[in-house]
Amino acid sequence: MKPNMSKIFESIQISDEVKRFVDHSFDVANKIHELLEKQGKTQRDLASLMGKKESEISKWMQGTHNFTLKSIAKIESVLGESLFEVLKPDEVKVKKQVAVFYNNFMKQNEFLFKKSEIINQLHPISTEFKKVMVGPNQLNQKSEVVTGESSFSMAA
Repeated sequence: MKPNMSKIFESIQISDEVKRFVDHSFDVANKIHELLEKQGKTQRDLASLMGKKESEISKWMQGTHNFTLKSIAKIESVLGESLFEVLKPDEVKVKKQVAVFYNNFMKQNEFLFKKSEIINQLHPISTEFKKVMVGPNQLNQKSEVVTGESSFSMAA
């Protein structure tokens, strides 16, 4: 009787380190594919730009290549774009539309929100915050929160 292959694969223990390595390798290969497609280039073009054989680049792009920082830097250099970014603890990356919205939003002196909409958007674990913001028994009354120069008027 032939063993069930899926059960054999399920029984293999793979370390977290190996899982992370494979995930990161595929992420890098996928990002390279994405940049090549965006720039209208092929793996052959990348090989030419890097002075490599197309067969070597093809192996890299299968998703299990151990990219070095040096090879990543070279790929970024020839493509003129970053493959990934490392953000500092106090940094956050947002899409341009979000930044424009935020910039325009912060130019306002007053914001009007429906209290019920705010409360429904708050995460369930923020019960204490809800009580402070609107009071435990004031969900149907008007309340106002003033922070700095901005006034948030919330009407139910």
